[in-house]
Amino acid sequence: MKTGVIEAWKIAAFTRSVGLRLMVGGMLETRIAMGCSFSLVLGLGGFDVLDLDTPLLLSTDPVTGGYRYNGPRLHPWHEAGLDMQVSSPADRMTIQ
Repeated sequence: MKTGVIEAWKIAAFTRSVGLRLMVGGMLETRIAMGCSFSLVLGLGGFDVLDLDTPLLLSTDPVTGGYRYNGPRLHPWHEAGLDMQVSSPADRMTIQ
């Protein structure tokens, strides 16, 4: 969230090149953002610490599908993209 994908890749490559450990985390993003971070982890590998649980702190989660939590473990999705859907609340207002 703070750097973008390309910069995150550069940071990870540099960090590994100097022998430091890698961690990825978030502040309070939705599961969509954490799914992007998780896909970076899956694509690059070599991360020592994952702190991708911040969506669990949200009181409601309009996002379904995608990766899933099983205790302290994250399990990837198997469909295209992030395989997530966003549901709209029934009481939403549409402005035209």
